[in-house]
Amino acid sequence: MNHIDLQQLLERELKQLPTPRAPDALLPRVLAATVLPRPVRSYGGWLAWPRAWQIVSAAALMALVAGGWMVLPLTGASDLFWPGAAAAPAPVTTFVRNAGETATVVRVLWQVLVQPVATYVLVLAISLALACAVLWTAVERLALGGATQR
Repeated sequence: MNHIDLQQLLERELKQLPTPRAPDALLPRVLAATVLPRPVRSYGGWLAWPRAWQIVSAAALMALVAGGWMVLPLTGASDLFWPGAAAAPAPVTTFVRNAGETATVVRVLWQVLVQPVATYVLVLAISLALACAVLWTAVERLALGGATQR
């Protein structure tokens, strides 16, 4: 028996099988799932969070406030809240001033050197990604055989 005979025999036998039927309960369940709207969960805010997450977020907020409270006198902005407060130590103010100057230099370098080129680099990267996707699709369908439509 050759390949063609075997295929014809198989097709004949498969056509003689009865077509499968869906269960009787399938249609009502599908209709009920598609017709009836699902209840929308309303977001209750922070009070709807699990208790453990509420505790963790409250602790994080307290740590953030305490950190700000400790750093505020070091930045020199404490005069806004406490006039006549002690000035920050010299090394801290020097560090804050140097950090500000460094941030300014980095921002200027970004705006002058990197930002004008960044758009072109982004367009080039997107173009190359699309070209690679097209080439991979061509290689997959042609060279690797791809899915046959038999």
